[in-house]
Amino acid sequence: RLLVYDPATGKLEVLLEKLFFANGVALAPDESFVLVCESYGARVMRVWLKGDRTGQSDVFVDRLPGFPDGISKREDGGFWVSLVNPPNILGRIAGPSPVRALLGHIMPLVEPLVKRYGCVAKVSADGTRQALLMDVEGSHVSSIASAHQQGRRLYLGNLMGAGVSVLHLEEGE
Repeated sequence: RLLVYDPATGKLEVLLEKLFFANGVALAPDESFVLVCESYGARVMRVWLKGDRTGQSDVFVDRLPGFPDGISKREDGGFWVSLVNPPNILGRIAGPSPVRALLGHIMPLVEPLVKRYGCVAKVSADGTRQALLMDVEGSHVSSIASAHQQGRRLYLGNLMGAGVSVLHLEEGE
C-alpha cells in the first residue's frame, strides 16, 4: 500500500493498495502527483494529488526491464528509476495470485540465484522511457536500489555491494 500521514491531524490515509511489493516513492516537482514503485509488477504507479484527477491512480511507466526499487527526481524534471534485478520467473508466475505475498517474503532468499545486473531507467516527467543505463553483467555495479543526481554525476546505491558507485553523465543525459 501507499499511505499518507498528516502530522497536523494524526490521520493516516491509504492512497493506493493492492500493490505487488510497494517500494520507492517520489513526489512530482509541482506536487501534483506521487509515484510509487511496484517492484514485482515491474512498473511505477502514479496517484494524483491535485487537479481534476485528484485521488485517481494510473500506471506511470510499465514493462520495465527489471524490478524497480527506488525512484528519484532528475534535475531536468524527469525521474531515475533504479532496477534492482532483471525480471525472473518467480515474479511472472506470482502475478495477482495469492502466492505473491509469500513470494515477496522469500524473494530475498532466492535473489542470490538470480542473474545480477545494474540498470537505471531514465524516465521523462510524463512517464516516457527515454534511456536505460545498463551494466548487463553486473561487473561494475549491480542490484541498484537508488540513484541520486547531482549535476552531471549520478550516485548509485546498491543492495549487494559495499559502497556507492558514481556515474559521470554526458551532456544532455
